[in-house]
Amino acid sequence: MGRNISRVQEYIKPFNGIHIARSIDELAATQDGIVIATPNDTHLSILEEIVSTRTIPVLCEKPLTSTLVNAEHFVKIAHPLSSINFNYRFNPIISQIMKMTKECRLGNYMFLDFSFNKNSAITKNKNTWRDNPEQGSGVLSDLGSHLLDLVMYLTKSSIDPYSLSVSLGTRVKTREGIPLLAEDHGVITGITDKKIMFTLQLSKTSPESLLGIHLRLVFLHGEIRYSSHHPDQIQLTYVDQVEPQFVQLPQEKRIPDPKNEIPYWSDSFYWLHKAWIHKLSNLQHGAIATLAEGLKIQTIISAIST
Repeated sequence: MGRNISRVQEYIKPFNGIHIARSIDELAATQDGIVIATPNDTHLSILEEIVSTRTIPVLCEKPLTSTLVNAEHFVKIAHPLSSINFNYRFNPIISQIMKMTKECRLGNYMFLDFSFNKNSAITKNKNTWRDNPEQGSGVLSDLGSHLLDLVMYLTKSSIDPYSLSVSLGTRVKTREGIPLLAEDHGVITGITDKKIMFTLQLSKTSPESLLGIHLRLVFLHGEIRYSSHHPDQIQLTYVDQVEPQFVQLPQEKRIPDPKNEIPYWSDSFYWLHKAWIHKLSNLQHGAIATLAEGLKIQTIISAIST
């Protein structure tokens, strides 16, 4: 794997006291934990380099790898305190929804309807590894892994990958004269082991009017709705009331969000990494995803893709 030292040096100019490791061996020998945030098909080989020097915890970008076999090996050799980066769990939107489900007496979950819509497949001019299905990418791994994880995390339930109905397709056929094979749009429907039905829409080819993340959570006694078209509020409606209530989200953000990312996307990484440090310090933090949970998502992706 190539390492562009000149780009790294340029990137760290605004910061002080940062040491550039010239190899993964050097990094593993000097650190207490390592974040793996590279293309999906390189995760396992990087971990193997790390553990060949020293078995230390890693925080791995989702999904764990590009194949289920590699993901199973990843979990087997990784340090027990390793985690997977499901940063959406730490988005203040999700944190507030979790709080509301506990405090608002909504009863049991009945149905979830989630949409995650981007237009990157339309607006991109150049191909990247994300356009190559052999590297474990596509809309299912990229966006779907987050929504599948949120279904199980919010409802505290499991998904049988072979019970799902799935429609996946590639709408943008070529870029730079090269055929595109990675799916850029899809719909997944299913039911959890707690009999909670769900529908997930994932797209990188959405029109401007549909962009963003849109969440509808239906309970026995009401429902919660969020849309990034109204980024600072969550709507709560009880079945026996006409007028909805609105819960305000924080106005200020610790870190500005990049263009076209959902609200509080940057802050979610701040809270995720803080939770991981707590975990490495033997402090409890139930929100952070285990490698076993990452393997569940990989199993679902593999079942859908085969």
